[in-house]
Amino acid sequence: MNGYLAAALLGYLIGTPNPSLILSRIKGVDVTEDGTGNPGASNTALLMGVPLGLLVAFFDISKAIIAVRLCKRLFRGAELAGVIGGAGCVLGHMFPFYRRFRGGKGFASYIGMILALDWHFIAYFLIPIALIMLMTDYLVFGNISTMALFPIYSAVRLGIATGLLLCTLSFVMLCRHRENFAGIRRGTETHIRHRERSEFRLKK
Repeated sequence: MNGYLAAALLGYLIGTPNPSLILSRIKGVDVTEDGTGNPGASNTALLMGVPLGLLVAFFDISKAIIAVRLCKRLFRGAELAGVIGGAGCVLGHMFPFYRRFRGGKGFASYIGMILALDWHFIAYFLIPIALIMLMTDYLVFGNISTMALFPIYSAVRLGIATGLLLCTLSFVMLCRHRENFAGIRRGTETHIRHRERSEFRLKK
């Protein structure tokens, strides 16, 4: 039990640094207010350019990979240390203590966790998820599909306990995507093929 608690805490602390917030200060842009208001890779790309958005995505993915692998190595006696450390990292990104627990949506770190736990999931489901995004014309449905499928996949490949943990994490993340659902109803959510239909505006 102590190993699991330590893995959760370590993962959480690894997940809290947010490069989007650091870059926004350097560039004089407030990612928590402008654009989508989400301090993550997509809003960084929207407000500060694609290269910086990719840099943020790389950092957020990498920290989850590090969290999973480090927790596996440090807490070998705890079978689920890796997945708990990865989940802690995602939650650390979403709920950083230094911002009153208001952070990003955690999807890039979720991808990093997937890559560290079982990268085969990406190979198996990349094309189906891409087709879902293209058919719906919404990027967010790719996120939702990934969060729905990976817990089921993990329950089969990695065990029921892992699947249940990831199911809980996915539920928390889906709750954080409720603004995206509202954006779809309003017609302001980002489209894939017709970006001009999205109505992102800087908040004054």
